[in-house]
Order: sequence, then C-alpha cells, then structure tokens
Amino acid sequence: MLRRYLPFLLIFLLFPAASPAVSAGVTAPASPVAVVFTVDSISYTVCGQVYRLDSAPFIDPTTGRTMVPVRYLAGALGVAVPDITWDPATATVTLTLYRGLFLTTLYLTAGSDMLSVDTGPRRGSGIEMPDHIVQVHMDAADRIVDGRTMLPARWVAQELGFQVNWNGVSRQVIITNE
Repeated sequence: MLRRYLPFLLIFLLFPAASPAVSAGVTAPASPVAVVFTVDSISYTVCGQVYRLDSAPFIDPTTGRTMVPVRYLAGALGVAVPDITWDPATATVTLTLYRGLFLTTLYLTAGSDMLSVDTGPRRGSGIEMPDHIVQVHMDAADRIVDGRTMLPARWVAQELGFQVNWNGVSRQVIITNE
C-alpha cells in the first residue's frame, strides 16, 4: 500500500513551497509570500518591504493585462538572479525556479503570446522523468519597452505556482503562495 503512494509522498517532501529570492538587493523573506505591484508606481512590496523598480508596471491598452518588468517579478517570486537570462539572438527570457530536487523553467520570447513551461527534476537528482514541456497560450504577449522586457504578471506567476489577484480600486496585482 505504501509503495503505491510513495511517489506522491516523495514529490510532496521534495517540492517545498517557493520563497522569494534575491533580486536587485531583495533578500528572500520567509513564507508566506505576498508580492504587490501597483500600476504606474516605481515601487513594489515583497512581504511588506518596499523595493524600487526602474520601470513602472502598466496596463496594456489592447489586452487590459498588467505588464511588469520580468526581472523584478521573477526575483520577487524566488527566481535567483543567475537564473534570469536574456538571449538577444532569439529575444528570449528564460526563468528557472528551483524547488528542492525539481525545477520549473519558463521561456518567453518578446512579442510572442506563447509561454513554454518545462518542469521536471534537476539534472543529477537521480530522479528519472522525461522532460515535460507545455506550450501555454497567453492572452497578452510580452514585449520590450524602453529596454525592459515587460510581461503579463498573471501568466508567469501562475506557471511558477502562485495565486494572482487584481485589486481594481488600488490598481494592484497581488501575488501570494497561499
């Protein structure tokens, strides 16, 4: 009987909840995570601490989606700075979030409304699983604005395992891991 549930138990034990990582001076706070981006503001909060952005979030007038700078969103959600990469040849941002022996990698190409999501065990973890890449159609394409890659906050946060809420009165994107 235990053998039947052992794979699920291992995944539960080896796949802890994500915690925010270092991003431009942001130190990883303890769980639970609460990240708030406000439209047209150059500051955001991670677990109540205020940090500065170099490009303010905005609402895309064609889609109605809130666009945020990828580097700050990824860092606030636990993606370490070395795991946020930009390939100028393909105009692709790669974000990798590690959780125990597992990882989630997102690939976003500027101007594309497709998000590639790769989940699986870390290399060398000893866990044998085939790569699992899924193409997700977003309702807004990421794009480059003033040299910054801006992306739809909801799609990226959800694919990294977070819940996203919108407060229309305060014009805030609220991201949590609970």
